[in-house]
Amino acid sequence: MFENFPTTEKAKPTQEAIRASFENKENEIIKKGTDFLENLEPEKFKNKVANLLLAFSLFAGASTAFAGEQNIGKENLPSMGEEQAFQVAEKNKIAGFDWGKISVKISGENREIKGSTAENIENGGYRNSEFYKGTTSQEVNNALSFIGSTISSAQNYSQFINKLATSQGSFSEKQKAIMLQQVGQLFGETYNYDMLASGDHVKISEDAMLQALKTRNAGGTAESGICGNIHNAQMEIAKSLGIEHTWLQSGSTRWGGQHIWTEMILGDGAERKIAFYNYGELILTDTDNYAEAMGVMERYNESVSIFNNYASNGDWMLQPVESSAQKVMKSAAGIEESTDILKHNLEEGKIMRVERGIDVSISPETKELEINTGTIGLSVTNYKNIYNDPYQSLNEMTAVGGNISFGNEKFGAKVGATILNTDINALSGESVVMNTIVGMLEANYVDEQNIIKGEYGELTGRVGANIIAAVSQQIGSTEGPKASYTEGMGEGSTGGTLSFVNPDKTNEIFISATAGARAQTNNFEEQDLVFKKTAENFVVGAKVKVFEGKVINMELGKSNFDWGKSSSLKVGFEGENFNVSAEHRKEKSDYGMLVPSSEKNEMNVSYKAGPKMKISFFGAKTTNKYQGGQDESVISAGAKLEVLVW
Repeated sequence: MFENFPTTEKAKPTQEAIRASFENKENEIIKKGTDFLENLEPEKFKNKVANLLLAFSLFAGASTAFAGEQNIGKENLPSMGEEQAFQVAEKNKIAGFDWGKISVKISGENREIKGSTAENIENGGYRNSEFYKGTTSQEVNNALSFIGSTISSAQNYSQFINKLATSQGSFSEKQKAIMLQQVGQLFGETYNYDMLASGDHVKISEDAMLQALKTRNAGGTAESGICGNIHNAQMEIAKSLGIEHTWLQSGSTRWGGQHIWTEMILGDGAERKIAFYNYGELILTDTDNYAEAMGVMERYNESVSIFNNYASNGDWMLQPVESSAQKVMKSAAGIEESTDILKHNLEEGKIMRVERGIDVSISPETKELEINTGTIGLSVTNYKNIYNDPYQSLNEMTAVGGNISFGNEKFGAKVGATILNTDINALSGESVVMNTIVGMLEANYVDEQNIIKGEYGELTGRVGANIIAAVSQQIGSTEGPKASYTEGMGEGSTGGTLSFVNPDKTNEIFISATAGARAQTNNFEEQDLVFKKTAENFVVGAKVKVFEGKVINMELGKSNFDWGKSSSLKVGFEGENFNVSAEHRKEKSDYGMLVPSSEKNEMNVSYKAGPKMKISFFGAKTTNKYQGGQDESVISAGAKLEVLVW
């Protein structure tokens, strides 16, 4: 491992001692990590903030001794010239040992910031609503009379739904919206608090739900189910009324933790917008962009869920969706996609770590500082909604995190914890300060073997796996109502790569395949835990040495995701001091209302200005389109400076 590094008397412990220690500690670390992940059950974390740091404390003791073995400081290094130092550093990028670097990244993007006239309308508040403007009292009364009489006269659920379906052409969309508010209000008054307290998640029969609705409509008292049951019934009623695009979504609220509500598309053309129903209350978002609409609902709920945003219309399994605030918070907590981590490790043939040094990232909205020793990492992130984007639920966020990495090039693990302080721009106009703690555990494995090595060339195989698990504890607002809310996520991926290099090492051909899965609930009523395949990636590529020090490379990729498909083409040219690459990626969504189809063109140029400095420039244009919506383009660009320091 240290073969290429000049030895001194102080350069201890020896290579053999370190390897032996690695083997002993790796077995212990991986066993503990596996045990932890196998027993990761969300209910064990309820109302126990301290358990969020379980993963962090689990490995803290083992990492201390490991860090000591990596303590070969710069005072122990022999003197050498800059060029020699650069070459040695490049050859010795092993875990926990690298030359310190400082990098500064500056970036920005150009996107349209739209205004919003979002409003929330309580049941009965039709007169003061912009949405219901122009709706007469007679139309309101007709809608309320029809839904009331249909509920009362229905002998069973099938008869009830059929009556609504046959009359859908007799009412306007706004009258249907009024009916759904009335149904949501009545159902809300049958909420089963005993079921909530017991923590039971069961499917309630359609006839039982109708009977509770009939009883409450007649002025009596009844109990139905909880939010998932109630809004599922409301969604099915919306479908029967002829509202084609309607579904459910999960998230969190400031007052009650996890919650599920009804969503749908209302209006056509320029008036088309996503609407939310929270029992009898209607929330109009003024946008058909789903990520933007989620921002409005987060402002209404006065809470951001990091891991628990899913949507489903009952015909397909829960599909994860993501808001702008969610992306900001996940990034600050260091949460990455499992398949992305594995892909990087397989490309390098070893466990990749953040290099020792200081990284600074600056954009108009986000400022981030990361300090990494090779074993311990610290980060500070500040986000501010400087453009006053009404679809971004965060006014401001400050996050402070730490992590510990250990292992070698074959086995590796990382645990971390991040505290996020967020200021949410509530739809009511109030500024709501929330605190969230995120604990994260990641385990990696990569192995490389020479399969064939002979006169015709060398065939090498790599296999790898990644597991990432995280738990988030929202510990409530600093003022007013508080809700302690726990949520978690778990993802895993596995894959392999085959590469063939010709005898003179001028040409390389490789094939890579990876697959990923996620632990999630199966539906919004029973909420049983299942494992869902999330990704299948296939990449074929080649590198050709055209003349001394110059290489042309090309990659063609194809992926199947749980939300759709993607294809990509990447070409590049590498020289001794510079690197140019361009990529085209196209994504086709199977859930166009929730996840947009997109097309992205990206270009990167880097130049090594001597042995101690590297400058990179990058830019991209992404065009997103939701089903039935307009094209939306985002242009991003930036530069990065990396300096090797002593």
